Amino acid sequence: MSDVGNTGVGAAPTTPGMGSVPPTPGIGVGWVESIPADLRNVPLFQQFQGKELGAILRHTHELSQEVGRRVPADKAIQLPTDPKAPEWEGVFAKLRPESPDTYRFQAPDALHWTPDELTGIKQGFWNAGLNEAQATRMMDFLAEGSKVEAEAEEQALAAQRLADEKTLRDKFGQDYDIRMEQATRVLKEFGALEHVTKLALDRDPVLMPLIAALGQLMGEGRMHTGMTGILGGASGGEAPETIQAKINQLRASDRWKHGSLESQKELEALTAQRLEAEQRGEASRAGRY
Repeated sequence: MSDVGNTGVGAAPTTPGMGSVPPTPGIGVGWVESIPADLRNVPLFQQFQGKELGAILRHTHELSQEVGRRVPADKAIQLPTDPKAPEWEGVFAKLRPESPDTYRFQAPDALHWTPDELTGIKQGFWNAGLNEAQATRMMDFLAEGSKVEAEAEEQALAAQRLADEKTLRDKFGQDYDIRMEQATRVLKEFGALEHVTKLALDRDPVLMPLIAALGQLMGEGRMHTGMTGILGGASGGEAPETIQAKINQLRASDRWKHGSLESQKELEALTAQRLEAEQRGEASRAGRY
């Protein structure tokens, strides 16, 4: 005689991977019919067809234990709920390298970082708990931002140069090419052309007319008649060698290296003083003084 009653509970089937479990009174394989109709075709529930609930629960329990065994305790990460909690340090320790200097990424060329700056960045990434992949992505992000910023600065500089050149052309009028040639000749003679160009001052509407005036006076041989008054300096009767020593000292100073406008004006004044002293000396030797 069959032991299957009205409840539909029979001998427990053997399900691969689930073992054999005793039948659960009142809950047979027909329990799947209790799943809402709109969910019965979901693959997750279709795999339960023909299986008793007890077998499924046991399988689920064993699977959860297996997952727990596959994650070593020293690798498991519990995330603190408080973003300022000191326990985050333990989380970071499991994600980041052993030390900041073990990051393998390098600074992209676009960032122009010194070795010390790169060391500081690695320390910051390490303090934040970034792993190698995260740190590398952050470097790429910074490089892209720096590239965009550099392009914007270059465009702004180009626009400013065009505006400055227009101002110079308005000032010089038809003599623009001649006056610029005069200014360029002076800058070349005193070895300042590369420096002025590097600082994007070779179209400066204030500086270039002044230098062009100096070049015009040099071309006319009138350097000894009041050039220092134009530039606001006075040699005080100093020898050209003494003034040149001051020029050398200025060029070696931090003010000059940092490109301050004050140092540029001072160089212009000293240069005029030296030229006037040289002209005065030549005139004196020729009996003109």
